[in-house]
Parts: sequence; structure tokens; C-alpha cells
Amino acid sequence: PLSRGTVHVNASDPYGQHLFDFRVFSNPLDIELAINFIKCTWKYINTPTLARLQPVETRPGPNVSSSDTAAMEDWVHASSGPTSFHLSGTSAMMPKELGGVVDSNLRVYGIVGLRIVDTSIILLIQAHI
Repeated sequence: PLSRGTVHVNASDPYGQHLFDFRVFSNPLDIELAINFIKCTWKYINTPTLARLQPVETRPGPNVSSSDTAAMEDWVHASSGPTSFHLSGTSAMMPKELGGVVDSNLRVYGIVGLRIVDTSIILLIQAHI
């Protein structure tokens, strides 16, 4: 994901619940990727090999057409939330000016001595596309 959210300490109660703004799909490329994934899935389930298994589409459903981008966007927004995805790409390894969080040595930009060494550095996991 290219969308970036925020986490803040609650100033009125630093030991209480932190303040999260996930900003899911705030980057238009994320919604475009999600829509392209749906279109790719439709093509896949309509191949002769898979069609023999008679797959039944449950989502987004027959009322959403691949040519109706607005309806697809509405469905993706309505059916997705902050916990709908594997949390990867949240601290992407890419240039800072492109929205990256860590460099190629896993160092967090602007914070000396801090590295991120989990799957959050992987911008796009190919198996999810």
C-alpha cells in the first residue's frame, strides 16, 4: 500500500489508547491496484479451466460491473478497513521523496539508530496482487 496513516500519543492521556488514522486508500494508486486485482480475478474465474468448477462470485457481486469504476471504488471502500489486509508495506523501503520510510539498509529516515526489519518494509507482496 502507498497510503500512509498516522499514530499519535493521546496528549490528554499518554498511557491510554493511541490515536490512529489509518487513511485506508488515501493514495489513489491503492484503490487502482485493488480494482485491477478484482478485474484480474474476474478474468481468472472465467477461464475455461476454472469455469468447469462453476465458481460462484459472492463479492463484489453481480451488481458491480468491471466497466463501472465508481461502483467498484464504492465497493472497495465499503468492504475494506484497517484490518482487512496483511500489514505489509506500512514502512516501505523506497526513496524518502517517494514516501519511503527506510533505506536499502533498513534505516528509518531521520532517526539515527533505528531500523525496521519485518515485512512492513516490503512495498508490494506479489502474491497479494
